[in-house]
Amino acid sequence: MLLHGERKDVFTIIEYIDGFNQKQTLIFDFGKKIEEAQRKIYDRMLAFRFAREGLLESQKLTDKNVKQQSLSTGRTTSIEAPNCDSKT
Repeated sequence: MLLHGERKDVFTIIEYIDGFNQKQTLIFDFGKKIEEAQRKIYDRMLAFRFAREGLLESQKLTDKNVKQQSLSTGRTTSIEAPNCDSKT
């Protein structure tokens, strides 16, 4: 509830999932520089997203090249199941 004479503040709220898969919330009060701060935050979010997508695409290309090389050389990797018949 706002009382007469109180000012309205604008806060920036950022919610994200951290490296431990926990939801985190950040609340910022940038005062009169709100537009400048929000622009910088948004620009950083976009830069991170594009960098992450670029890394994912690079990894896909690397995986594809490795797979093609394996197929062209005829090399395969076999995985043997552990021997469960042995008595311990």
